[in-house]
Amino acid sequence: MGLSHTSVGPGVAVEPLAGTLGAEVSGVRLADGLSMQDAQELRNLLREYEVLVFRDQTLDEDQHVAVGRAFGELHRHPFAHLPGWPDILPVPTGDGIYPAAGFHTDATFEERPPSLAVLRHVHGPVVGGDTAWASMTAAYEGLTGPMQRFLSGLHATQDSTAKFPGRSSKVQATHPVVIVDEVSGKRALYVNSHHTRRIDELSDAESARVLRMLYEHVGRLEFQVRVRWTPGTVVIWDERLTQHYAIPDYQGQRLMHRVTVLGDAPAGPALGI
Repeated sequence: MGLSHTSVGPGVAVEPLAGTLGAEVSGVRLADGLSMQDAQELRNLLREYEVLVFRDQTLDEDQHVAVGRAFGELHRHPFAHLPGWPDILPVPTGDGIYPAAGFHTDATFEERPPSLAVLRHVHGPVVGGDTAWASMTAAYEGLTGPMQRFLSGLHATQDSTAKFPGRSSKVQATHPVVIVDEVSGKRALYVNSHHTRRIDELSDAESARVLRMLYEHVGRLEFQVRVRWTPGTVVIWDERLTQHYAIPDYQGQRLMHRVTVLGDAPAGPALGI
C-alpha cells in the first residue's frame, strides 16, 4: 500500500475532516490486508489525525480480524463477542437502546485497555446514527497550565459497572488521569463518563466536581469530528487519544462490529515535568 503522511503513494490520499482531528483515507482496500509497514504508517497517521475513515470497504469477519491483528495482539471484550469470532464485539443499538451515547473510550477498566479500534458498519439508518470523536490531546491542551499540572499527578479508578451495574462481574483498574503517548509524547485526558468511578486522591465530593467539569470540557465542539456512516465505512481510531459518542438520533436498528487491539498499561507524565 505504501502509506506515508499526507502523500501516500499512487492512488492513495489523506484528507483532513476537521481542524482538530480526523481524516478520510481513500485509495486503500483494507480487505487486501496490511503489511507491517502499512500498519506502522497507519499508526503514524493516527498519531497525527487520531481518527481515520475508510469508505467503500468490503471486509468480511475474517478480514476484519486480520486488519486488527496487523496492529498487534487483539483485545477480547469480557462481556460479549460475535458467535464464531471471539475477537469481534457486535454493537447492536436502536429502538431506545443506545449504550454508547455519551463520550467515552472503551474498556478503560482493563489493566491493558485497547490502544486502537477498527469499527465496521454492518447496517444502519439512512439518516442519523453518526459517531462523534473528541480529541483528548486537544482537551488536555485546552486546559489552563495550573489545571494541567493538578491533573497530571492524579489517578482514577476505572470500573466496568460504573455505568452498567447489571454486568455479571466487576472489572477494575487504576490509570493516570493524564496519560502520555509513548512515541509522540502528547498528553491526553484519560477519564470518561462510562467507566471512571472516581479520582483516587480526592474526596468523593471533590472527585465528582472535577469529573463533572472534565466531562463537560471534553464535549466542546472545537475538539470534535463527526462521521456519517455509509455502507462499507470502516473507522480506525486511537483509543488512548480520543473519546467517541454514538449519537442516538435515529429509529430502527444499527449494527456495528468492532475489533480492538491491546495496548500496554497507560503511562502518566513524569513527576515534575
